[in-house]
Amino acid sequence: MPFVFDNLTATVIASVVLLVLANIQLRTERQEVAQTAQQVAQSRAQEATDWLEEDLGRIGQNMVSGQSAADRPEPYHGSPESDTEKWLTKEFSFRRDSISRDSISAGGNRWRIETRYRIQEQKTVSIDGKPSPVYGLVRERRKRQVGNGGWSEWEKRGEINSLEYFDVDLLDRNSQPTMALGQAKSIRIRFSVVPPFQNDEMAFSASRSNVVVASYRTGG
Repeated sequence: MPFVFDNLTATVIASVVLLVLANIQLRTERQEVAQTAQQVAQSRAQEATDWLEEDLGRIGQNMVSGQSAADRPEPYHGSPESDTEKWLTKEFSFRRDSISRDSISAGGNRWRIETRYRIQEQKTVSIDGKPSPVYGLVRERRKRQVGNGGWSEWEKRGEINSLEYFDVDLLDRNSQPTMALGQAKSIRIRFSVVPPFQNDEMAFSASRSNVVVASYRTGG
């Protein structure tokens, strides 16, 4: 009888040890998955920040003073009970010239280049335990020769996927949002990239970024 109890005790202990080891391994794997997902989101957010800063920093470049270099951001109208209009911009377009007017005499054509950001809903995912829509941003460009001819077709120049929000604001001299283009002194874009997958081990549910370009120019 003692032999039977000894074997039973050993079996129970071995089962508990295996269960603990399996739980540790499972948690380690979940932590590795979470870390990978967060790194992907951070990498995508940083890549987007780089070209957003480049694009916004060139608004109005080489344009004649007084010309409008950007359109008002168009808000995304969600369902009546949602607040996506506050946190989501459907479309934003802005312009620059390839070379200044004074450089024409040196040879070469002068092109008006327009960039457009467009937002489209992609799918619904769980963010912080709640179902939330995510969006994709398409970056497009077209051009025309200044003083000669019409616009070319829009061409895709990049994109960001799995956005929780993408919010464009024109800011006045006091850094307050304004809809008046003539009062805009800087541009702010706030966006959030959601990881490709999520679990309970994640330190954060999305990689959130804030890009501000000051000294916004309407031309010149």
